[in-house]
Amino acid sequence: MNTAFTGSLKELKFLYVRGTLTEALSAGFEKEFGKSSESQINSWRNSIPPVLDALEDSRFDSIQVIVEYRLPIGEEKVDMILLGGKNNEKRGLVIELKQWSDFDFDPEQKVIKNFHFRKFGHPALQTLNYAGRLQHLHSKGDEYEFKPILFMHNLSYNQKDDFYPENFKNLQDQVITIYRESIESLSDVCDELLLPSELKKDESIEFAKSPYKQTSTFFKWIINHFSDIWNGAVENLGDAGFGLTENQTDIIFQIIESLKKNEKKVFLIKGKPG
Repeated sequence: MNTAFTGSLKELKFLYVRGTLTEALSAGFEKEFGKSSESQINSWRNSIPPVLDALEDSRFDSIQVIVEYRLPIGEEKVDMILLGGKNNEKRGLVIELKQWSDFDFDPEQKVIKNFHFRKFGHPALQTLNYAGRLQHLHSKGDEYEFKPILFMHNLSYNQKDDFYPENFKNLQDQVITIYRESIESLSDVCDELLLPSELKKDESIEFAKSPYKQTSTFFKWIINHFSDIWNGAVENLGDAGFGLTENQTDIIFQIIESLKKNEKKVFLIKGKPG
């Protein structure tokens, strides 16, 4: 079904209160994708409870939840999707959960290095890319309006200007970023965008089972942004799901590093389409 969990927010809260959240997610993940890593389990253990705490009020219980959803193109997975709204006005929140409490920004390569010294593209751009893929390359994309959310529950708001330097400030208008001091604001976002939730109980299951499809909005987007595509402005195409995957970005970083060092290397790249 391309996901580790589908159900209502009430059901996910129940697993958390009962103390079986990570066990249930691990079982669902293994059934679909194979055994989950210890780092993956720790990520669930540390990042999902703050979301559930912010949405503790029972008025959010009917919101539909999908955890670890594999995108229709490639192998990347969205940490969490919340579905709600009216049947004729469906909305989804595409949430990327990050545990980062600190980082270093490399302005030359436009990458972020976290405390593991790994290099990443900006996570806001990653989240925008995920929302674009669901909007334009998912068979239910025409039914929904998606909003990307970057949930940085360990990062202080005081680091905002460093996290969004000048050449990335435009992302702040496109991606809702929630910092350590504003975790509770997630409830305001859900109140505004997902309530009242009139979706049927199995909506998250139907969504997770729905196949890849190029939607009508996808073709409209191509027409409106043809010049950007023609000029190869990849950094401006994330909202359509055209952004690079994490693996693709990592390959590019390695190639750039080799070029800088004037190394002679051959990169053999193997992978599925997308």
